[in-house]
Amino acid sequence: MKHVLTLLCFSFFLSSSFAQNCSPADKPDVLFRDIDGDGIDGDKNNAIFVDVLTGNDNQAGTMTQPVYTITKGIELAALAGKDVYVAKGIYVVSAAIQLVSGVNVYGGFSGQPLWSRSNADTTIIQGTSTAVLAENIATETHFEFFTVNVSAGSGPGQSAYGVRVVGGTANTVIRFNTINAGAGSDGAAGGNGVDGLPGGDGINGGGGSCDGDAAGAGGAAGSSPCGNIGGAGGNGGPEGNNPGTNGATAVGGTNGGSGGGGAAGGGGDPGGDGNDGINGDAGIDGVNGAAATAGSFVNGLFVTGDGVDGTAGTNGIGGGGGGGGGGQGCTLCNNGSGSGGGGGGGGGCAGTAGTKGGGGGGSF
Repeated sequence: MKHVLTLLCFSFFLSSSFAQNCSPADKPDVLFRDIDGDGIDGDKNNAIFVDVLTGNDNQAGTMTQPVYTITKGIELAALAGKDVYVAKGIYVVSAAIQLVSGVNVYGGFSGQPLWSRSNADTTIIQGTSTAVLAENIATETHFEFFTVNVSAGSGPGQSAYGVRVVGGTANTVIRFNTINAGAGSDGAAGGNGVDGLPGGDGINGGGGSCDGDAAGAGGAAGSSPCGNIGGAGGNGGPEGNNPGTNGATAVGGTNGGSGGGGAAGGGGDPGGDGNDGINGDAGIDGVNGAAATAGSFVNGLFVTGDGVDGTAGTNGIGGGGGGGGGGQGCTLCNNGSGSGGGGGGGGGCAGTAGTKGGGGGGSF
């Protein structure tokens, strides 16, 4: 076919310069063919050469004076309107290699001196986060015959991208490559809720008198930062055969149920003990937040979906006040008054809700 094309060129134009221009274009291909007969797969006069083993970024980028980095090769090729041919070896990059519109980048070359091309000549790019970036490509651009390795994400929710293509109005051809992107990293853990404040202790009731008329006062209720104070203790029974008073029900409690006050002791010889107040119910644990939602892509980057905050627990109910003791009344002894019941403890307050965790990163 090449022979036919050459004859066609010469049959219409005798100019040697045109005959040279009519040579078939030789782009590096998967079969490693030297179509234009210049000794390499590709066009040695239309390329900047890169070799990590023998190159130097202060050189011109020719076959005998290759540059060292792919980024430098792309820079020179963009200025000269050429492609980039990259020799085998490992190219470690700390920042993404940015493709430029119309600058094709081909790996798989042997390097100096022959710049032959084969499957055995592996060109490896080792990157972090994003190894290769093609952004807003406006002219068809090829990236071929590389092995791209990207380490796993390191920060919370970080993704790993082998080759990332963003926007553009022309084809970006990514083919004949092996792309190994590490795993995205775990999302940030959600925060624990803060423990609720405890309720205060109730106060003991006052003592009665064996031979006197001063009955013991009921103890004060325990305080609560969230308002669920306990029930006050019942007063002791007056001197003589007199009952005490019942303990009070805690705020939010129910008479005879959670946080209910204790029944008073009856008068007698001796006076009866008051009954304990009923413990208030404990607060209910908050509910775990929902799992993270699916992430989405924004401007070519994967944005993780976060979880949902948990819900706060509920306040505890204070204890009911103890019933006051009954007074002592008898015929052969001095009458006495009963002791007051102790106040119920205040209810503890709910802890705050746990905060949501972040979504994990992706691997692309």
